[in-house]
Amino acid sequence: MKFFCYGSLKRGQTAHHFLESHNAVFVREAVTTPDYHLYDISWFPGVVLDESMEGGVHGEVYEVSSDCLDQMDRYEGAPHLFRRETITLEDGEEVIAYLFNQGLDGCQRVESGVWNGS
Repeated sequence: MKFFCYGSLKRGQTAHHFLESHNAVFVREAVTTPDYHLYDISWFPGVVLDESMEGGVHGEVYEVSSDCLDQMDRYEGAPHLFRRETITLEDGEEVIAYLFNQGLDGCQRVESGVWNGS
């Protein structure tokens, strides 16, 4: 399965070791369609779908196993903190990603759509 990550799971970020330890294979860098938006939640980012504004989130696509996704559900606090959904990339490809599943009060939108850690 193809999985899109945009935050701490990306190469060079604090949780990338999780993908490496589950033999995820890097496919390419990618950007979501403009109706996805990146927010600085705390020490981690979150993506939400909001068709009322222009945006787009930059991230990476990996080939992952179903076991890896099951482990990531626990890591990402799914389905409470994040929920796993199929999203669309700007080239039309559909991939799995985690969308933030809580309120955004006090959270800052990352206008660039790029998470570099906090």
